[in-house]
Amino acid sequence: MSMDQGPGHSGYSWGSPSAGDPYAGSPSAGDPYAGTPYAGSPSAGDPYATDPPAGEGFGSSVLAQGSGAPAGHASYSAGVPVPGPPGPYVQLPPSSSHAITGFILGLAGLVMCAGLTAPVGIVFSALGMRATSPEADPPRSGRGLAIAGLVTSLIGMIPFLLMVLYIGAIIVFAIVEAT
Repeated sequence: MSMDQGPGHSGYSWGSPSAGDPYAGSPSAGDPYAGTPYAGSPSAGDPYATDPPAGEGFGSSVLAQGSGAPAGHASYSAGVPVPGPPGPYVQLPPSSSHAITGFILGLAGLVMCAGLTAPVGIVFSALGMRATSPEADPPRSGRGLAIAGLVTSLIGMIPFLLMVLYIGAIIVFAIVEAT
């Protein structure tokens, strides 16, 4: 038996049978899965096999790249990542200033200003939604902020509309009383 497949491996060598191997007579002798859909090459489901299956999943593409990792970055040895600093990150596009402004105005209208900033928040949130759409050029992030700004602005419009209706009712009542 060989123990060179990696840590945690059962220790059975899938190579050529050696002398004294009780299963050397037949490839399926002693294999309870022979003839079932689970049968296959011995290393097909073995994560510690020395040769990874070609073209399957993320691991083989990383292993196919070889040791071309930049100096100081994690390299891969037999599919096991070696500890090191993380690899390069994808830089996101800048956030839309309209989306951020719409969110802040919507939140302020909801929390502090009794809805006074909500109408302007709706306008900025709509501009932010347009700026963060998938077809926008240049691409911008912050679509979630634009949606949140639109929702908070619409909710903030409720106290604003109640305030406008109250002031309107007072004016109408004053006009009716004066005549």
